[in-house]
Amino acid sequence: MSLTKIKSVDAHSPAQRAGVRPGETLTHINGRPIVDVLDYKFFAYDPRLELTLVGGDGRSRTLRVRKAEGEELGLNFETYLMDKARSCANRCIFCFVDQMPPGMRETLYFKDDDARLSFLMGNYITLTNLSEREIARIAELRISPINISVHATDPALREAMLKHRRAGECLAIMERFAAAGITRSWPAPASTTAPPWTAPCGSWGHSTRRWAAWRWCRWG
Repeated sequence: MSLTKIKSVDAHSPAQRAGVRPGETLTHINGRPIVDVLDYKFFAYDPRLELTLVGGDGRSRTLRVRKAEGEELGLNFETYLMDKARSCANRCIFCFVDQMPPGMRETLYFKDDDARLSFLMGNYITLTNLSEREIARIAELRISPINISVHATDPALREAMLKHRRAGECLAIMERFAAAGITRSWPAPASTTAPPWTAPCGSWGHSTRRWAAWRWCRWG
């Protein structure tokens, strides 16, 4: 089942006034494909919209909607993201989720690493599971801010810490985001005046200081 299928339509909303019906699938807004909540929120912001909808019989129809700029359309979907949440593919040596005891509720063991939740909910991401399409889309739509857990700037060290072959691409992706005008937030891996952080794979104090200097030079 498509997760852009409309579950319900709010009463007295622009979508209801235009004639949108529950059970239809939203495929395009103003000719732009709607894949998930990012596309929906971005392209539904305008005051004049053309919605492409597909009914249960497979027939497509187009509706025009007029509303205030930024006003919600009034559509509700099966999930908030209009897609499945993306899980973390890392095996970080310091992961608190992996260190939790067994027997707790199942949702506590889900490790999200989803750029959409970073923008919409403030979650932090590591960038290791972003496809080229997703990187380009974030830059194109200027989805901002994006909250990033950096941990280290040295590619080899970051790969060792996160245990993911793409972990070393972090700075290159962040440079692309910066060039697109995207702002971001990140937690400092440790205070530059604090003792070096030590863990089973060694001391990372030097990398911490390098990260602080890199961040200051580019974004202050």
